Amino acid sequence: WKTYQRSKIRKQCSKRYDGVIAKGIPLRRCQKCTQSNKEQFIKILSPKEGVYLTGANDVAKISIQSEQANVVWFCNGEYWGECQPGERKSFAPGKYTITAISLTNEKLTPGRVEIVVETPQVR
Repeated sequence: WKTYQRSKIRKQCSKRYDGVIAKGIPLRRCQKCTQSNKEQFIKILSPKEGVYLTGANDVAKISIQSEQANVVWFCNGEYWGECQPGERKSFAPGKYTITAISLTNEKLTPGRVEIVVETPQVR
């Protein structure tokens, strides 16, 4: 295991740090290795995870937007297609999983948020 880890790290990076090693892992890694291991995902700007209340007609109008362009949207697995930035969608009371998938960069992990839409309780 230790030999495998050491050789794997050295193959990833053209800049090697010899010296102190803890359990087969160098204590210092280069920026290139650190950056390549970060997972990239689609950031959904709206909606944020949480609870939304319905307005008139028991519907909540919620804006849909991601940080990246060229994404397709799904709601509870149902295909919505491309949405304009800030486009508003209607939601009846219930639980929803909203997913954004890149059309142009397959390396991006899909973004996903979960929201709940509730009717306000009258007291």
